[in-house]
Amino acid sequence: MSLPVPHRLRALALGALSIPLALGAAACSSDKAADRIAEKIAESASGEGVDVSIDSESGEFSFETDDGSTSFSLGGGKLPEGWPEEIPVPDDFEVKSALATETDGDAGFNAAGTVPGDAGKVFEELAARFVADGWTEQHKSTGNYGDTTTFSASYDNGTWQVMIGTTQSADGEDLISYTVFPSSNG
Repeated sequence: MSLPVPHRLRALALGALSIPLALGAAACSSDKAADRIAEKIAESASGEGVDVSIDSESGEFSFETDDGSTSFSLGGGKLPEGWPEEIPVPDDFEVKSALATETDGDAGFNAAGTVPGDAGKVFEELAARFVADGWTEQHKSTGNYGDTTTFSASYDNGTWQVMIGTTQSADGEDLISYTVFPSSNG
C-alpha cells in the first residue's frame, strides 16, 4: 500500500533528518557493522517502506521508497549517476556534493563544487556554451553582496531545465552549483 503524498514526504523528511545521526554513528568506525547500525537508525526513523543504504567510506547514502529514490554523496568528486551528458560542465569543476533523485519516473540532479580562477569568467564561458549548444536562456543575472559577487542563469533545451549559479568571494573560494530537472517545455 502506498502512503498518501503528505505521509510519503514526511517519511522522506524523517529519513533525511536521520541521515546525520546515522552518518555520525558510521563515522565512529569504518567497519561494516557500523554501516549496518547507521542504516538501521535511518530506517527506523524514516518508517516502513524505506530502504536506506549508507557507505561511510565513500560518504554516499541513498534511500528508496515505492515512489522513488534519492542518492547523495559528499566529497565524492564525481557527478551523480545518470547526469545528463548534454549539460556543459567546466573542465576543472571539482564536485564537492552530488544528488540524484527519481520520483514517478522523473529524474532530478544537483551538483555543487569549486572551480579554479575567476567565477565570473567561468560563468560567462558556461553561458556561452549553453547558448552555442542550442539551449534557450531563460534568465541571467549578477548580484553583489558585500565582498561576494553571484552570477545565476537558467537554460532549457526541451528535455532538461538547468539553473546554474556561481559565487565569487573576496577570499578566493569560487563555487558553482547546478540544479537540473525535467523541462516543462518538452
